[in-house]
Amino acid sequence: MAHDFNNLLTVIYGGTDAIRAESDADSSIRTHAEQVLDAASRASRLTKQLLAYSRQQVLSPRVLDLTLVVDQMGGMLRRLIGEDFRLVIEHASGALWVRVDPSQIEQVLLNLLVNARDAMPDGGPITIRTERAQYLDAYAVAEADLGKGPRALLTVRDEGMGMSEDVQARAFDPFFTTKPLGQGTGLGLSTVYGIVKQSGGAVWLDSTLGRGTAARIALPIAEEPAPELDVPANASPGGQQGTLLVVEDEPGVRALVSMTLRRAGYVVLEAADGEWGLSVAAEHAGTIDLVVTDVVMPRLNGPAMATRLLAARPGLRFLFISGYPDDARAPQDFVGASGAFLAKPFTPSQLAHAVRAAMTGAAAASERS
Repeated sequence: MAHDFNNLLTVIYGGTDAIRAESDADSSIRTHAEQVLDAASRASRLTKQLLAYSRQQVLSPRVLDLTLVVDQMGGMLRRLIGEDFRLVIEHASGALWVRVDPSQIEQVLLNLLVNARDAMPDGGPITIRTERAQYLDAYAVAEADLGKGPRALLTVRDEGMGMSEDVQARAFDPFFTTKPLGQGTGLGLSTVYGIVKQSGGAVWLDSTLGRGTAARIALPIAEEPAPELDVPANASPGGQQGTLLVVEDEPGVRALVSMTLRRAGYVVLEAADGEWGLSVAAEHAGTIDLVVTDVVMPRLNGPAMATRLLAARPGLRFLFISGYPDDARAPQDFVGASGAFLAKPFTPSQLAHAVRAAMTGAAAASERS
């Protein structure tokens, strides 16, 4: 279901974005297009929440400083909770390096803060605390294999109404909510649970009726990363050069991807499955700079096609696209260092950026060789 829905959303994103781009800024058509894009974005977020709970969300983890994430979100979080609340941010340790998806850890913080705010209808203090913890609650140790040694601990504490033991036992269940009908989906804490567990961490609640709740998250500590080199983003629509092979069995997605890349200035070859992709590549006498391919296709899937193409064209690079959560493996699992991954649904601008990054990586590799 996620795969089919993500394919549909990809086409909706692309077609509607094209309509918006070709409409006058003050036209009703542009307004309608923006409303459709907003609805598609909300549908995409809902799918991601459900996948997050089942621990099948497509994550793009990297090593980052948890304390810096909290500090950078401080201003936005204060605006979110409103003037009746006082947000206190405490850091009991220095930098806390963890390996997580940046957007997902931000989602975790947002969900926990909204829950804390809703638990105090009359306002009050909310505390976010980060620390390096040597020992954890026995429940957390039993729930996740965090290994020995210190962990990064994130706590969001409120002084609200608290939870009974029965409510705490069901708090992470999807669609469970104590809020009135129409005021909550019951996906907030279940999303937090899924993201944290998929990131190798543990999450638990300390709560007493009438005395507030502390939501605690423990994550394994990672090594401090080396400085990253920025990928140049110097491409503008119509300014690209290169030949791309697009292999996708869903006609609507294939048409959208091909149209987007042609508008960006690329020469695009098309194929509807892996076998067809091999034939198109064999018949093309010139260079193919990048293959944009779906992962799951009839007759011959993307990774199998990529392996055979690499044998014929050493150094060829690939951008794998998929709406299947199970395909969110490291691209290296498919074709080694030659691959990158982009999850569906994606917007035309996200596709263009991913293609530029994949091709830039290919150019850098060529210069080093």
